[in-house]
Amino acid sequence: MGGAMATLAGVVAVSLASVLVPTAPAQLPPVSGVGLGPVPLPGVGLIGPPAGALGLPPASIGSTTTAGPPAQTDVAYGGDPRQRLDLYLPATRTGAVPAVLFVHGGGWSIGDKAQFAWLGQQLAAQGVVTALANYRLSPAVQHPEHTKDVARAVAWLYRNAAAYGGDPAHLYVVGHSAGAHMAALVALDRSYLLAEGLSPAIVRGVVGIAGPTYDLDANYAQTPIAPLLYAAFGPDTARWAQAAPVRYVQPYAPGFLLVYGTADNQALPLSTQALATALQRSGVPTQVETLPGQDHFGVLSAALPAIRRFVQ
Repeated sequence: MGGAMATLAGVVAVSLASVLVPTAPAQLPPVSGVGLGPVPLPGVGLIGPPAGALGLPPASIGSTTTAGPPAQTDVAYGGDPRQRLDLYLPATRTGAVPAVLFVHGGGWSIGDKAQFAWLGQQLAAQGVVTALANYRLSPAVQHPEHTKDVARAVAWLYRNAAAYGGDPAHLYVVGHSAGAHMAALVALDRSYLLAEGLSPAIVRGVVGIAGPTYDLDANYAQTPIAPLLYAAFGPDTARWAQAAPVRYVQPYAPGFLLVYGTADNQALPLSTQALATALQRSGVPTQVETLPGQDHFGVLSAALPAIRRFVQ
């Protein structure tokens, strides 16, 4: 991202309504040239206004559907009180069904799985074994501890999905905002799942929704979300790039579905473009879904049909 970031640092972002973007699922074309970052969309900035609760939905999101209780709550995948997940199961199923681990956002510092009960209920109603995971938060911990927790939760679901009717061979990791960053990092940086005694190949696919930092580097210290990043990744900005999913893209990676909303002013498309370009250059199956008019929070519920098409 470095070159594009420096170029755009002084540019005032304009309304995304003026940017022409595809209105249907599309793949970014292969990009030639040097460096990972694609040419940014005209007039598009990097990160929008300060995101105090970046990645947490307002209460109205998902409230039109009453979420049923999870089949099991606070299932431990580790020893810390935050290392817990809730399970939502299909009421009926024929044979084993896909399994999804959902990772919430919140700037690596706030948030709780209970806020996304509606998502667990809706995915379960569509025939998916769904686990909503909590993880340790900053400032109590810093990177890589949040992502280590996500890897532990993935490992738990892989080892236990079959007991709940899920197919461990069809395991997907879905994340929103900061959760999208961690979902991508667990799938791409082999060290996380190897530390859990598992091959990274256990992840069949990744869905990243409104991910703000796929191409994290020191230049993000100049963006409005810098306070969140200092708390989550520490004061040495030169080390931030070590947490960038784009750094670990290889041809063995699972397929990706990357989703963003055109009205999202907290995680604008440049980071998604950078990851999609890197994945495609390595031959990784990559879909990019643009959702017109959706902001940082509404994009999550609007993405549910695309998630279900991807999760097979």
